[in-house]
Amino acid sequence: MLFSKAFSRFVAILGTSLCLFGQPVFADTISDLENQIELVKKQTELELEKNKLLKEKLANVTQRAAIAAKQNELSTAVRNEAAVLIKVNSAYISSKVDGTKRCNAAPFVEHKCNGEKECDFKVDETICGDPSNKIDAKNIVLNYSCDKLVKDASVNFGLQAHLTCN
Repeated sequence: MLFSKAFSRFVAILGTSLCLFGQPVFADTISDLENQIELVKKQTELELEKNKLLKEKLANVTQRAAIAAKQNELSTAVRNEAAVLIKVNSAYISSKVDGTKRCNAAPFVEHKCNGEKECDFKVDETICGDPSNKIDAKNIVLNYSCDKLVKDASVNFGLQAHLTCN
């Protein structure tokens, strides 16, 4: 600004015009150029600030996307970890010869297995007695659920039963 005032006085004193690149240059022309330079500087500063803000916004979006991906990964892991658990529907020990000779094994098996991922127990008279008084071969007949999947199992008397939802 100081330069343009001094130059304007110089031109006013001489009362003549100068030439710059073959074009007449007057005091108001230089002042206009200086104003345009200042305007370009301000626009450049604004563009730099805008770019800075855009970079920050991009960094925030990237960070939020990474957090969302991690949350999704953890949610999937929790769902996979949340195993399906056993729910006993029915259980009885029955004679293989006479199916009418049976005892209700459900209370024992429910207590032992409900809410577990898997469960093991020996099939013997401690569960609900011996429905055929040691005469006939016997087995335990089981029906249990793993979420919506229903399973049946039969295990001979004296053997180990294994229920699982895996």
